[in-house]
Amino acid sequence: MTHESVELPVRAEYDLDWHVFLDQPEQGALGYCTGADEEFAPVAAARVLAEGGWRVVGPWTEQPTGDAPYAATATATTTTAAPATDDEIRDRHITDLRTALERAVQELVFCAGWEAAADPGQSARLMGAAGEIEAVLARTALADDRN
Repeated sequence: MTHESVELPVRAEYDLDWHVFLDQPEQGALGYCTGADEEFAPVAAARVLAEGGWRVVGPWTEQPTGDAPYAATATATTTTAAPATDDEIRDRHITDLRTALERAVQELVFCAGWEAAADPGQSARLMGAAGEIEAVLARTALADDRN
């Protein structure tokens, strides 16, 4: 992941587990879960930020008020990448579409199982729809492999 190389404020908040947040100008609010520890762990916060492409450049300081009891400053560890090409954008959209269709198949099969006893006809229709989507996914996977 790439980020603009600037220093940004980071805040740590607790809601069942600790999260750190920063507001990146192009991407908006970014959040990272540090874990479910009762006490804030600066090392865990720095680790998850590093995994997301950020480096903590100042100490974590305790904040006297507000929802975020700790704050620090972070900077990007990578530079901004070149904009995605049209082919890369199309490929990402295709991947997202395939993932959504795979999830839809799972949901259809699940619903078909629930309907099997009460309405076998509806169950068969749901399984048929799932099969049609799986066939499309198989065909498009083969076409993608040829390119």
